[in-house]
Amino acid sequence: MISFNDVWRYGPLLILALSVAVSVSVGGISVGLVYLAALVVLAQERKQAVWPEKSVLWALGALLGSYFLATLFSMPYPHDWHKFVEELWIKLLLIAIPIVVGRDSKKVIWALKLALVIGAVAAVYAVVQHFLGVDPIRDRSLYRPQFGHSAVTGFFSHHLSFAGQTLIFLIMTTAWYLHKPTDRKYSWLPAALAALTLALLWSFARGTWIGVLVGLPVLVMLQAGRTRIVALASGLVMVAGVLLINPVRDHFLRIFQMQQHATRLNLWESSWAGIKGNPLLGFGPGNFEALLDGFKVPGHYETLAHSHNDLLMHGVNAGIPGILAALALLWVTCRLMLRAGRINSGYQWIFKGTFAVQVGITVAGVFQVFQTDDEVEILLYFLLGCALALAGQLDREVDQSQSRV
Repeated sequence: MISFNDVWRYGPLLILALSVAVSVSVGGISVGLVYLAALVVLAQERKQAVWPEKSVLWALGALLGSYFLATLFSMPYPHDWHKFVEELWIKLLLIAIPIVVGRDSKKVIWALKLALVIGAVAAVYAVVQHFLGVDPIRDRSLYRPQFGHSAVTGFFSHHLSFAGQTLIFLIMTTAWYLHKPTDRKYSWLPAALAALTLALLWSFARGTWIGVLVGLPVLVMLQAGRTRIVALASGLVMVAGVLLINPVRDHFLRIFQMQQHATRLNLWESSWAGIKGNPLLGFGPGNFEALLDGFKVPGHYETLAHSHNDLLMHGVNAGIPGILAALALLWVTCRLMLRAGRINSGYQWIFKGTFAVQVGITVAGVFQVFQTDDEVEILLYFLLGCALALAGQLDREVDQSQSRV
């Protein structure tokens, strides 16, 4: 029987799992509800509350601190405190989810699997979009005349946001399948993987393709024995098959046509010039236009919204300290996932998958800004928060078993 305590404590996490692939608005509200639940847990349990490992707290604190100082001392540029909150508030899921979940690993695993199922549903909808050539929800064409094809967006308004989420869903669903490849209960997973693969391809987001091409082999190499060999062979066959699809092959090969990347290259050069000019604190969040006013290199630009690179964007917002703090957070989360992934447990696949996601999204983030894209950021930090909660639970189980010996 479901108790009132379960409803207020775990309900927000399940709503987040249900909504993250469907609605960024509901997802954002759910994140707020998770924070509210975490505050109630802290008020009730205090000393018994479960926190993520201290290294995570230190790295996240360094990132928050660098952004705070960059905003506080951003003069002569505006103090954009709204943008400061907007850039960082989702990342607090790294703390809130372990606190909310506490010692109940079953709830967090259930939430993760629910999110993956909804992600597969979103992929199926994107495949339908491809054949329709339109987004039925927004009643608009998905055709991009500059490339000669349609780019699917799933339930979102932009193909890059959808592609970033699909990268995460594809890698994690693959990890789930590799964990239980012969269990009949999971016989639907190959169909889900096919839908996710097609959806990612038909998003025509090349940076995300590259992220998957790095993240999935990393996941495969973390497998043991025969599973690794079979997965690697299957991946090679899949890549060969994908290259037979003309629009996909042609769009991928455009990577080597440097004139196609003029905007991105100019934004990278402009951003780096601005960081070198303001290395200590950057320009403060929300002041990318100010950077361009002083450091914009001449050339072609299709957009002037951001750096088109996650680490450069951290540097623009908070200088070299912001970049170092972001790298520290990446390092400690990856280290924890690798450590937990070496311990035999029923949720070992989650740690291996999360590590591969971090690798893949970091590579994809070389070409696009995902760390401040709400659709992708909510899913990424939901996953990381759940994985950190499970890693803490696993550490406690290991300590208890050793204490009995």
